[in-house]
Amino acid sequence: MKCKIIYLSLTGNTKRATEKVKEGINKSGHECELLEMRDFTNASEFNGFDLFGFMAPVHAFGVPTIFTRFLKTIPRINEKYAFIGATGATNFGSFFSNINKILIEKRFTSIAKLSVYAPQTYTPLNSPGNEKYIYKEPELQKAYNFGINIFNEYNEIVLKKSKNPPKFTQIIGTSLFSMIANNDTSLRMLLGTIKINKETCTKCKICLDNCAWNAIEIVSKTSFPKRIKNKCGGCCACINLCPEGALWTSSTKGKERYYEPSYKGYTKRS
Repeated sequence: MKCKIIYLSLTGNTKRATEKVKEGINKSGHECELLEMRDFTNASEFNGFDLFGFMAPVHAFGVPTIFTRFLKTIPRINEKYAFIGATGATNFGSFFSNINKILIEKRFTSIAKLSVYAPQTYTPLNSPGNEKYIYKEPELQKAYNFGINIFNEYNEIVLKKSKNPPKFTQIIGTSLFSMIANNDTSLRMLLGTIKINKETCTKCKICLDNCAWNAIEIVSKTSFPKRIKNKCGGCCACINLCPEGALWTSSTKGKERYYEPSYKGYTKRS
């Protein structure tokens, strides 16, 4: 059987977890294809697959706004089955329930969920200094084991109909916070004004190429990167990925910057 996982990864945590799920699916004798959200083209992406995964990082105890917008734009199709996966540092809040609501509208039935605890990527919340942020191996093993078992769940729920799909409930306290904070405006305010050190910036365009919100512009070859304020999602990817540490805000100054070590940034599918 075949699975396609459509995912969003900003600093590599979700990509790493997605790769482990794929590894488990392949090990179990099934096929799996990965597709970064930004490479999605049209409804033909859904052809020929039995199961779909939708995975993203948690933002303010909810779904990144850019991923929510993407899910709302995918076409309604004949009934399909899916699982939902998240990577996050603390609490998953309304993430699963909010994605499930959208998938129901798109005629997907969600049969499983995966929560993977990963290092903090929201830089203002990180510790100062050289504290190491690394994935804990049991969390990556959890993602692998999920991949091993997901088609067993599919068999029980979809084929045999001997088991009901899980319920996707909200975690009340953090879900209320998510309703207030999980929007681009609030996250931009919490992050603060992005500043640039023009002495260290090399104009490498890594920030430009990796902004999922398309909120960074470089208007000429001699220009420095500039944030388009009303588009920014406040995710900190540009700050974390800058190889020179040239981007910062008052809330990130002196804080540890993190990206998953194997992550080479977003590369558009050719």
